[in-house]
Amino acid sequence: MRWRNIWRKLVNYVMFSLTGICALITVGVLFFILGYLIWHGGSALSWTFLTHLPTPVGETGGGMANAIVGSAKLLLLASLVGVPIGFLGGVYLAEFGGQAFCAVVRYTADLLNGVPSIVMGIFAFTVVVLPMKHFSTLAGSLALGVMMIPIAVRSTEEALRTVPMMLREGALALQMEDHRHGGCSGGA
Repeated sequence: MRWRNIWRKLVNYVMFSLTGICALITVGVLFFILGYLIWHGGSALSWTFLTHLPTPVGETGGGMANAIVGSAKLLLLASLVGVPIGFLGGVYLAEFGGQAFCAVVRYTADLLNGVPSIVMGIFAFTVVVLPMKHFSTLAGSLALGVMMIPIAVRSTEEALRTVPMMLREGALALQMEDHRHGGCSGGA
């Protein structure tokens, strides 16, 4: 039995060492790539690069202004779609969490959270691109906004459930309106 324990400890030590060496090699390669990008790409970063429009193919210079503005528009529109719906859904779940409909909303949010992004893209393509007959920021924003909804619902619900009931009752005792303190209807 003693040799078996020695053998197991030896195999454990060898495998742990091999795992550490493989992790070190992998992280070393990643840091090499990151250093290469910073060393060679850092010189290209400037305000001109960030604020100018792209140039035609084959010409030198140009910038990324279109990409930065487009990303900002996409995130803004997606937030306008996803955050209000998610916030209101989370408030509803936190305040009326014991009802049967809340279980359906929670289940739907969890189900929507597990849908792959490619399926969301196909949904946006079907709903926005096909009727309009051209691609737009609205299609991407709709897909991203729908992906934001379940995260906002669950985050808001959990944040509101952390408010102690004594604090809510104290707000009622101070005659604060129901909508100012988050309600006291019993979800938390």
